[in-house]
Amino acid sequence: MKRAFRRLSSFTRLLHSRPPPRAPLALNRILASLAKAKRFPAAIFLCAQTESRARSVAPCHVTLTILINCFCHVGKVALAFSVFGKLLKRGLPYDVVTVNTLINGICLNGAVSTALKFHDEMLADGFEFNEITYGTLINGLCDAGKTKVAVRLLRMIQHCVF
Repeated sequence: MKRAFRRLSSFTRLLHSRPPPRAPLALNRILASLAKAKRFPAAIFLCAQTESRARSVAPCHVTLTILINCFCHVGKVALAFSVFGKLLKRGLPYDVVTVNTLINGICLNGAVSTALKFHDEMLADGFEFNEITYGTLINGLCDAGKTKVAVRLLRMIQHCVF
């Protein structure tokens, strides 16, 4: 608990410093450490504080990916997709980490069919996934009791790779 309080205190000091930080690197470190400590609501709250108080600190794609992860872990997948939409609207780049975070969050919340649909849509748009994506989808399918579909996906991946 002391560590979380120290993180929150350092975040607040950084947020109110004059001049405010231009790059979100220090803020991202604090948010990432909160997320790693599974303090997802605190990280979400601090992201909201950043956007409302420090207008000079524009969140980068890393900040928004951390926020997506936090929303997924508290069961707010719709808000995670809203953040993804914000990322797209602002023209920020997104990468396989961002997309994998969304897919993992969807699977964690028991909507593996939605995760597969999202995967298929992104694949149709030319997005390139990695082995972590497919491991996440296979785990989600197995957790949902859809082992036949998981095996079929694994065979499809093996066929495409080898």
